[in-house]
Amino acid sequence: MASESSTSTEPLTAGADGFYHPASEEELVRLVTMAYEGKRQCRVRGATHSVSHAIYADPLGDVPNRVSWQTRPPGDNVDVMLDRYRSWRVRDESRKLIEADAGIHLGADPNDPTGTATLETSLLWQLWHEKQWTLSNVGGISHQTVSGFTATGSSGSGVQYSVNDNLWGFRVIDSTGKVHEVSREG
Repeated sequence: MASESSTSTEPLTAGADGFYHPASEEELVRLVTMAYEGKRQCRVRGATHSVSHAIYADPLGDVPNRVSWQTRPPGDNVDVMLDRYRSWRVRDESRKLIEADAGIHLGADPNDPTGTATLETSLLWQLWHEKQWTLSNVGGISHQTVSGFTATGSSGSGVQYSVNDNLWGFRVIDSTGKVHEVSREG
């Protein structure tokens, strides 16, 4: 889910590392729209738990196809890192319903190039320490981002419980920059 933000016309520029670092849904929409209108690929990098060729935009050049590759390939495509989009909010206290930004990690990410995906900034740690809430099951790997974990169909490590039971809805930005909201409420 996403945070509120005001509309801006300020140009979006990549950081020194070549990644764009949006801080809001509005900035993500602008990046996707910019890529679409410029006929460029737009890819989002999370915890780099997948192989690099599944993460980064083409052309990949000499980028090895392995997990935890931190460097984006050269070129003018739009590669995004969500290190500034990592908040969460309570939406409904009685139902223990929260809204989490796409870039928040479930747990600490020891390979995070910014050094900001710590245990204390992770969703699971914050949920437990602030609310004594947790998720049904996340399996043995928790360094992924919320969006990466759900987008790859991860659901945990058991047959009785699944983190999918905890998912209520999503806001999805399509390839043209349009935002869609889907939820169990219809």
